[in-house]
Amino acid sequence: MNKKTTLIHLGIITGLGLAVGLAGWILFPKIPIISDSIGYFTIARNLLMGKGLVSSYPGATNAFIMGLPCPDLHMPGWPLLIAGFMWLTRTGPYSPNILDILLTLLSSVLVYFIVLFWSDERKALASSLIFLLLPWIISYEFTGLAEIALVFWVLLSLFFASIPNPRYIWASVLGSGFALLVAYLVRESALFFLPLVIALLRTRGLSFWRLALFASALLLGCFLSSYIYYSSYPGFRDVREILAWYDLFTKTKLPPIKSPITSIVTWGDVPHPSPGEILWNVLIIKPLRILSVILKRERYYIIIRLCLVIPMILAPLVVKPRSHKIGLAVSALILVGVVTLYHGHQFDTFMRITMASATVAVVFLIIWLKKSLTRWPLYALFMLSEVVLGLGMYRDYWNSLVSSERVGAQLAQDLNQILGSEPAVIGWSVYADYPLHLIKRPNDYAVLYYEATSDPDFITLRDKIGMDAFVSYSQSPDFISSGWREDTLVVDNEVMYLYRRPK
Repeated sequence: MNKKTTLIHLGIITGLGLAVGLAGWILFPKIPIISDSIGYFTIARNLLMGKGLVSSYPGATNAFIMGLPCPDLHMPGWPLLIAGFMWLTRTGPYSPNILDILLTLLSSVLVYFIVLFWSDERKALASSLIFLLLPWIISYEFTGLAEIALVFWVLLSLFFASIPNPRYIWASVLGSGFALLVAYLVRESALFFLPLVIALLRTRGLSFWRLALFASALLLGCFLSSYIYYSSYPGFRDVREILAWYDLFTKTKLPPIKSPITSIVTWGDVPHPSPGEILWNVLIIKPLRILSVILKRERYYIIIRLCLVIPMILAPLVVKPRSHKIGLAVSALILVGVVTLYHGHQFDTFMRITMASATVAVVFLIIWLKKSLTRWPLYALFMLSEVVLGLGMYRDYWNSLVSSERVGAQLAQDLNQILGSEPAVIGWSVYADYPLHLIKRPNDYAVLYYEATSDPDFITLRDKIGMDAFVSYSQSPDFISSGWREDTLVVDNEVMYLYRRPK
């Protein structure tokens, strides 16, 4: 390993990473405006304000079962990272995007050393540059979402597990285990990488029994952290289990369940089919329906999906060590099951579930490619194809974000003028990415609800959480008959209605 060459390569990687990050920072909105990223940001801010790990942007079922304030449905790793970064840098609402850019740059460095540990410097440099230009990496680098953090912590775990010096084997074990545990706290799907981490450690000389002890300790830590978090609020487990049944029944012939995020769902709304019906629908009907939906999408989205899936198929076939083959194959098979159980038919969800695995697969493909396929002209062609594929994604992403930012900012301004400076609990029946008022109004809550406002459960929810206002695309006689005041908002040529509780 030539130190001078390594430093030059790291300089090139840093230069490209900073160029991409700066370009994205200039082009894309600098504050989180996607529904999930707004939720993550509010959790981090609430934690720093002493309110705890609670969201200002809960779904209807969360608020109905747990009341306000209540936690987010995801593990709290990403909001904790945002809170720590926000506290250290004082960057406020810009923290999530800045942190994602930094984590992307650090991830590219980790990719360099992972490949260097198993191959040569040329492949290491190429893999890092390819990583920085992966369409799914760039598209999530500027969203404030948790996926980049998941990629970083998974790569850090693989980095520790790849260290070749046997004198540091226990440091490798502890480092890879800690990093994978943090990745699990960001996204529970990080546990799918345990077979690959075990395979790498086995190749580095860790015995079978020590690997078993390592895996047992890690699994215990992961499950214990989930148990503690999901026991933190009364009713939290019920909400999680209802959401799991909703995900399971989606795209099957089983009786449908309304979305727990935008509707109020209780155990009385969950059907109880037989185990045979569940197995038939989940293992046969659901995969076929998901495949049918995917094939009906635009050709561009099919190509992007193939770009995510093909590396995961090829990697176990191309890599040389048998343990690596098994680790990659098992992780990919588990992921296929999760895509089937979850909302794999939705493009964004599919990409969020698979992008970490696809990234790792690309890295290991480059490590074990034949020399005839590792020349710089081929690398350059691959990177050019990444840019071409990414242009369509960036175009759609840009249009979506610009529209959300414009409408959200105007709607936030109208809400500030009408509601004044007092904290408010607002029912939210318009597009989920619009509540930018939560950025500047730290004591507000926005509760998603898309169903009929005459529903008795909604009236119970409205009174339980002390709803002060409700924003909707359509007029609601239920509010008017209850004495609520109606205001008409014209936002970006769209008419919305704001209902305010009588004082």
